[in-house]
Amino acid sequence: MRIVAISALVPIACVGIVAMPALANAQNKLTAMVILQGTCKKLVVGGKARTSDCTGKLLNTEYSDGRLGFYFVTTGGMALTFSTRGREQVKADENTAIVPVDMLFTTGKGQTDKVQAVGTCKFTNPYRGVPAPVECTADTARGRYEAAFLSDGSKPDNKTFD
Repeated sequence: MRIVAISALVPIACVGIVAMPALANAQNKLTAMVILQGTCKKLVVGGKARTSDCTGKLLNTEYSDGRLGFYFVTTGGMALTFSTRGREQVKADENTAIVPVDMLFTTGKGQTDKVQAVGTCKFTNPYRGVPAPVECTADTARGRYEAAFLSDGSKPDNKTFD
């Protein structure tokens, strides 16, 4: 199971945020993107609470190497991306998957910072028409990173790329 894809109506700033981590490995192409609408329930960056800055949009990307990204975006334009090895996901049940996190990206003010991480993202199928949670945690040399998002149950905006 995967979330993945984006709408043509996605602001240019969001596309720029998504493109930044992709530059870390230019041979991997963005193949799909999804935008979920809902509520950011928790955002912790390097052990510091940032939930009040988190927006009601979650971006999910898929790259040609199977890597997935979960992008939690702040009102100030910063994005925290939990980068996962999508092909290693494990289905907890028919509508829930858990995938390992091995990198984090923080993007903001024209800079992208990459850090090695150990963690997981757990997500449920957002296409069922009911609120779908996404929860990510990761530990790094810079501290703990956590994020939780609950979709509003509306149909995700999807886009696939050739």
